[in-house]
Amino acid sequence: MQTGSGDPVPVTVGLDSSYCAGCEISAWSSFDLKGSTYLAAAVLKSDAGYQTKSFLFKVTQSSRTGITLAVASSIDTSGATAVASFVEGSTAYIAFANLRGDKRTDVVSSTLHAFDGQAVALSQSFNAGQYGANSVDAVSVDGAYVLAFANTVALAQGGSSQNVPSKIFTASKTDVDSSGVLRLWSPQTVQTSSAVKAVKGFVVKSVAFLLFASSSGPSSVYMRDSVTGQFAPFQTIYSQGAAGVDVVQQTSDDAVVLVSKAAGVDVYTFDAGSLPVFNELPFAKRTTIAQAGTTGVIGYAPAGGHDATVVVSSTSGAKLYSVFAHSTGMRQSGCICSPLPPP
Repeated sequence: MQTGSGDPVPVTVGLDSSYCAGCEISAWSSFDLKGSTYLAAAVLKSDAGYQTKSFLFKVTQSSRTGITLAVASSIDTSGATAVASFVEGSTAYIAFANLRGDKRTDVVSSTLHAFDGQAVALSQSFNAGQYGANSVDAVSVDGAYVLAFANTVALAQGGSSQNVPSKIFTASKTDVDSSGVLRLWSPQTVQTSSAVKAVKGFVVKSVAFLLFASSSGPSSVYMRDSVTGQFAPFQTIYSQGAAGVDVVQQTSDDAVVLVSKAAGVDVYTFDAGSLPVFNELPFAKRTTIAQAGTTGVIGYAPAGGHDATVVVSSTSGAKLYSVFAHSTGMRQSGCICSPLPPP
């Protein structure tokens, strides 16, 4: 990271053995609360096994030490594969997708935690029976938060290709309990592939969508009905071998959807700006970024620009691309030419 003067700032990241021996961090999520920045780290496993602890870090910065991550709290998790967070009022909410326990037959629950800047408290626990969660994401729409868990067949079930029930929870921003914590309504169940690897929520033209990306067979897009609050199937995306997904919001009327797989990234766009009945327009595949050994993708829309910037990481390095809005155009705009580990 850089200071305003351009001088390099050291960044200290990691968990020493006094906190978590052999921890494997699978995912991160950041949020700002009461003037401070926090990072939630999902820990897949440690030397103690899958039933371990994930962590909440507070980001601090000084001219002497640079940027450091101090452990603010530890949170019990079990094979945490993903983490999502959002802030409402003076409380942050942190959701962990838990996949498995130490035994293949263990039944695990995914969790939602509330953090007031001082202490982390368990808010909800979601037992998915024989299913574990591979991913979780949260999105805000119509005065509510939508929290989606992408479930997969538990390891004990042998990874069957059958569909499994993923769960979608909703919390109204005005519905809180006696302690001021948001209450989640009863979940909606949607059928997704047992090979689902990721879920991503986003809003186009004030309507929420959820994309469940599958590594085997097609991926599924669900759309939320603004009247009932329920999600219904919207479109199938044929992006074979999907491993992850990100979405770039260029305006409130469009989106660039990035589906990563081992051979590269499939780029889809959805422009609803000129349509009176926009849900008749499917997501359209615009281009493919070919990159062998792809390990992940991140996209963002630069301020004042209309072209999405896409960072594709791979085993041989990371490359930056500009994807032109509403067209099939694409150009490589940069390269970090050093091998990178999987995210």
